[in-house]
Amino acid sequence: MESIFTFIADQYPTIGLMIVVAVISFFAARYHFSIQRTRKTVEALPCDENGKKIDATARILDALASKVDNLQCGVHRKAIVNIENTLLSKRMFAPSLSASLSPKRLSEHGRELYQISGIQTVLENHLQHFIEKIEAFAPKTALDAQNLSLHVIFNSTDEDFFIPVKNWLFNNPSFNKEDIDMSDICYVASLELRDAYLKKHPEILPDDNK
Repeated sequence: MESIFTFIADQYPTIGLMIVVAVISFFAARYHFSIQRTRKTVEALPCDENGKKIDATARILDALASKVDNLQCGVHRKAIVNIENTLLSKRMFAPSLSASLSPKRLSEHGRELYQISGIQTVLENHLQHFIEKIEAFAPKTALDAQNLSLHVIFNSTDEDFFIPVKNWLFNNPSFNKEDIDMSDICYVASLELRDAYLKKHPEILPDDNK
């Protein structure tokens, strides 16, 4: 026994390497046989049955697509607008941008921002585009039109025609000694868009504003 231990101690590096090789070979063989079993199982599957399952899945997907197409999108869009307006209403717009008249109007500073930021040009060049977006929601009150005006402008900021406005804001992060962001610029434009929409749809104005 002593001679055996002596032999192992003398040959330790070689024996260790042999053990490592043996272990790797064992796991490699198991992996190889596992792949072979999986391949045979897949090849043995009945193609007709697989085709039936695929057809059934396709029918389910078509049914889901039909359900989605029949959703009341207008209701969902209005719900999204309501959530957005709730969040925006909690955002304190620079108080110098509008005057609390009846209804709200742009202040002197608000009109200056409206002009100098470039948003006036955007609104004037795409006024019909924005009005049609509001009309798609069919607002029933002037307040709805006011909220939707902010919504359609704020959600159009990814359009290419907003690039000049974004470039101006990048170089002018403050206005009238107040920090501003894109929502402030959209806000001043929304009051002008509201007035343009109500001019086209005076039927939704309150009686005392007609």
